[in-house]
Amino acid sequence: MDPVGHNKYEKGEQPLFFTLEILGNLLRELGAIWWEVRSGRNGDEALQSAEQQAGGVAALLREILRAFVTAARALSYTPERVSRYVWSGAQEAWSPWVQPAPAVAWLLPARADAAADHYGDMLARFVATLRLLCDDFPDMEEHLLGQVWEWTIQIYMSVHSAQGAQECRLQMSALLSALSRLHWKRHQWFRGQHLHAALQICRSTDREVTAWCSATLSGTRADTWVRDVTAGGDDLAHRLAALLSLFTAATMPYSAQQLEAACQLPWWYLSEATLEEALDNYFIEHYDPMLPYHDAPQFR
Repeated sequence: MDPVGHNKYEKGEQPLFFTLEILGNLLRELGAIWWEVRSGRNGDEALQSAEQQAGGVAALLREILRAFVTAARALSYTPERVSRYVWSGAQEAWSPWVQPAPAVAWLLPARADAAADHYGDMLARFVATLRLLCDDFPDMEEHLLGQVWEWTIQIYMSVHSAQGAQECRLQMSALLSALSRLHWKRHQWFRGQHLHAALQICRSTDREVTAWCSATLSGTRADTWVRDVTAGGDDLAHRLAALLSLFTAATMPYSAQQLEAACQLPWWYLSEATLEEALDNYFIEHYDPMLPYHDAPQFR
């Protein structure tokens, strides 16, 4: 393909190619159409047609996104830039179908009967599409995972801050379960920009989301936690203080391997005052007459 997006097709192939901008606009418009349907402004008949059209829409979005990846790569964009474009398009086009949103009608209500759970089926198609895109362009996967992870936490915080949204929370539970099938342990996708979201979740009393967060972070190496800060600088000290808070959260179900990796961090860069403050907070948070401090996982 040349830089302006004209495809060099092999003989017999139809010379049809949409530029990156056109494909992006198409994904955005498809998302807007279905958000309009979901809003109910087009009437109940349009809303009820979603179940019949879901499979076809999913197949269409999959192929448009694959073409979108191809177009972005043809422009010689870096994998990180390709992932930003692709996730933006995927998010806009797929969100009406998979995103829990309080006070908004559902295109595909979740059902206990697996055979009739159209929302669960659409979630599976969504995750399958993300995995297919990563197979098409493996260099993009590391960056895409970070964007999906941060989006998921943002959606969770929005859902759980809403009042009287039980059905919405059920949808969130299904979303977490579906996204757990992405290849979180294959790459070192974590970046410093994700730490704030992790700190928001780590002291949640919702065991499902803390388990999901811990599982998706479980492949993170010690050097990954601090790779984007300068050794010996103030930024490293601040990062370590935040990580100490993360790893000592009482409600996060860390594995022994995760805590062993945390022990390899350069904790000696923490100031004495910061360490004392963190330990005070730890003793307050973990106080339990039935469980001595030295029996907690962080002390083993």
